[in-house]
Amino acid sequence: MNALTSEYLVTNDVVCGIELPQHLAPAVTAFLRTNELDGLMIELDNGRQIHVAQGHRRAKRAIEALREFGAIIHANGDRLPFPAAAVLADAEPPSIPPVVVIAAAVRSVSSDAKPRPKKPACRQQAAQAA
Repeated sequence: MNALTSEYLVTNDVVCGIELPQHLAPAVTAFLRTNELDGLMIELDNGRQIHVAQGHRRAKRAIEALREFGAIIHANGDRLPFPAAAVLADAEPPSIPPVVVIAAAVRSVSSDAKPRPKKPACRQQAAQAA
């Protein structure tokens, strides 16, 4: 269970924070909002954003990709700055998207995105095996 105090949201084995670099944060947030995939997000004084996400234990490749793009992953007991007023202001609790959604958004908006390697067709594999 998440421990929420007036100052911090404590991450655990279910919920994590994905801190995005300044150059990606606005575009990722816009992408998530446009596609109605946005959730709980914490704005930091330094211009960075932390998106609260879930499922990081089952998304190792997504976490690796986020780190390659400069994201900092907060998990396993890390404390995220979180004003209690933000929770009280919302009548309905915000959604918490999966890590893979944040990773897909980062990849989509990044000009540094690397193309995925193409897998050989089944025919090519069979020809190589023969």
